[in-house]
Amino acid sequence: PIVKAASQPATILGAAMIVSLGVGTHVLLTREWETARRGAELETSNLARAFEEHIVGTLTGIDKMLLVLRTSYQRAPHDFKFDTWLDNSFFSNGLTLSYSVIDRDGNLRAVTNGSGSTNGRFSDFEFFTVQKDALKDELFIAKPVNGVKSGTWSIQLSRRLIDKDGTFAGVIAATMDAVALARFYKSVNVGQDGAIGLTGLDTVIRAQAGMKRNVIGRAIPRAAVFDMIKTSPTGSYLTDARTDGVERVGSYRVVRGFPLIVWVGVSQHEVFAAYRDKLRTYIAAATVLTIFVLFVVAISIVQRMRLEKARAAQRASEMHVREKSRQLQITFDNMNQGIIMIDPEQRIAFINRRTIDMLELPERYATERATINELIAYLWERGEFGPDGNALDSNIREFMKGGATDASVTCYDRTRPNGTVIEVRSRVMLDGSIVRTFTDVTERKRNEERIAEMARHDPLTGLANRTLFLERMEYALAHVRRHGEGFALHCLDLNDFKMINDTHGHPAGDTVLRAVADRLRRCVRDTDTVARLGGDEFAIIQSSTVHRADAAILSERILKALVAPVDNLPPSIVIRAAIGIAMAPAAGADADVLMRKADIALYAAKTGEGGEFRFCDVPGQPAPFPADVAPSIQPAPDVENATAIKSTE
Repeated sequence: PIVKAASQPATILGAAMIVSLGVGTHVLLTREWETARRGAELETSNLARAFEEHIVGTLTGIDKMLLVLRTSYQRAPHDFKFDTWLDNSFFSNGLTLSYSVIDRDGNLRAVTNGSGSTNGRFSDFEFFTVQKDALKDELFIAKPVNGVKSGTWSIQLSRRLIDKDGTFAGVIAATMDAVALARFYKSVNVGQDGAIGLTGLDTVIRAQAGMKRNVIGRAIPRAAVFDMIKTSPTGSYLTDARTDGVERVGSYRVVRGFPLIVWVGVSQHEVFAAYRDKLRTYIAAATVLTIFVLFVVAISIVQRMRLEKARAAQRASEMHVREKSRQLQITFDNMNQGIIMIDPEQRIAFINRRTIDMLELPERYATERATINELIAYLWERGEFGPDGNALDSNIREFMKGGATDASVTCYDRTRPNGTVIEVRSRVMLDGSIVRTFTDVTERKRNEERIAEMARHDPLTGLANRTLFLERMEYALAHVRRHGEGFALHCLDLNDFKMINDTHGHPAGDTVLRAVADRLRRCVRDTDTVARLGGDEFAIIQSSTVHRADAAILSERILKALVAPVDNLPPSIVIRAAIGIAMAPAAGADADVLMRKADIALYAAKTGEGGEFRFCDVPGQPAPFPADVAPSIQPAPDVENATAIKSTE
C-alpha cells in the first residue's frame, strides 16, 4: 500500500512541496544562526585577545618583581628583609597578597604578610616541589588553593633560589589573589550570563568571573578547548552547560609565554535571541503549510497505511527484540566481570565468557543448563578451594557446602590456586533467582598490601618507621606484662652526620644511612626490631633480654660494625654513633618512659662521658653523673666483663 500510495501524483507532488518547504526553511534558519554565531565569536575573540594581554602584563610584572627580589636575596640572604621593599610602589599592584622566601627544606624564612611570623613548612606544596625538581629556571604557576582561615582563593607564582654551586637553595614565591586576577571582567561587556576565565594547560581553573558558581581550583571536565589547542593556539567554540549550567559561545587563546589559556564566553541565550524569534516565525509558517499539504495527501492514503503500519510495527518489534538480545549477549561476553545468573530452580540460566575464562571452566558450562551445585562440585573436586576447602574461610566453606545460595553471604574474596584473587558478589532477585559476579581484584589487593607496607616502613632504608616501631614496642611491653620476660631498647644517633651531608652531599648521606641500616640488620636477631625514627636516629628492640650484659654486647657489636669503610664513599667518611640503652621493665613499663630514658642515656653517651653507649639508671642505683646533666644515667659495662655481669644478674 505504501508503494502504491507513493506512486500517486498527489502524493508525489505533496511530498515535493513538503521537502522544498523544509529545505528552504532550514537554509534560512541556518544562515540566521551562523550570522549570530560568527558575530559572537568575533566579539569574544577580540575580548580574549585583550584579556590575554592583561594576563601577560600582570604575570610578566610579577615575574620581574620575583627576579628583583631573588637577586637581592641571593646577594645577601642573611641581611635580606622584605620590610625595605614594602613601601616601594613597584611591588604594589593590587593583585599580590604576599611575597615569601622558603629554604631548601621547605621552611618559611621571610614573608611580606605583615605578621612578622616565619613559622610554616611548605615542602609538600606544589609550587615548592615542582621548583625543587625543575631542570630549568622558569616561572611556575601553581594550581589555586583556598585559604583555610581567610577563605580566599590564591595562586602561587614561584622562582627557584640557586646556591653559588648551582644547587637548589629554595623558592621565592608571590601569592596572588585569584579573584582579583579576573577583574578584567569589570572593564568589558559580556552580557548578563557572560564569563571569562583563566585555565592552566593542566585543565585546572586559576581564575574566573561571571560564572554561576565558583569553579576556581576545579578541573574542566572533557572541555573541547583542550582538543582544539592541539591544532591551534586560538579559536572559538560552543560550550555546554556542564561547568556552571550556562551554554555559551566562547573564544580561547593560549597565553603567550605561559602554560595558560584565557577564554571569554557570552550566553548562547542572548546570542541567539533574534534567531529564536525568526525560528518561531518560520516554523509556524512552515508548519501551517505542511499541515495543509499533509491533510490533502493523507486523505488518499490513510486506509492503505493502516494495515502496512501494523505489519511494519510487528516486524520492527521482532527485529528490535532480536537485536537487543544479540547486543546483550555481546555486552555480557565482553565485560571485564564474570557473571552467572541462577534461576529459582538453582540452574545456571546464563554464564558469560569472562566467567568461563576466569574460573577455567569447561566449554560445556557455556551451553548446558547445569545446576549451581554441579558447578561447585566440579570446582571442589578440581581442588579450587584447597584440600577439603581449607583455602576458604570457615563461613565461606560452609556457604559452599550448602550450595552457595545462602542470601546472607553477599560478598567475599577468595584466592584461586594460581594466585588470582577473585571478589564474588551475589544479589538475590525478587523471584528467587541470583545474579553472581566475579571480579579479578588481584592487582588491587597487591596495591593495598604495597601501600600498607610503605606506610609502616622507611622508604630510604626499608627499616620499620616510627609507627611500626611503637607498635612493636607496645607488643613487647604486653609480652613483659604477660610473661615477665624483658627487653632492651637501644636508641642510636650518628655522630657528625650533618657534616657528611654538608661536605659530601645528600646522596652520600643517603648511602651512609642505607649502610647503617644494613649493618644494624646483620647485628641483630630475626626476633629483634630495627627502625629508623627519622634523620640519623635509629632504634632497636632487643627482645627476650633481661641482662644488661647482653645489651652491652649488642651495642659493642653495632659500634664495631659501623666503623667499617662504606663502599663507594671516600675513606675519610667513618661512621660513628652513640647509643642510649633502657632495660624493660627495670627502667619502666611504658613506651614513652623507656624512650625518654633511652634518649637521656643517648645524650650522656654523645657527651663522651663513659664511652659511646650508656645505660639509663635503674631506680635504687646511684647515678654517676651530676643531677643537672643526666640524673638517670649509669655507665655502660665493659664488654670484656659482660659475661661476669650477665652471670651476676
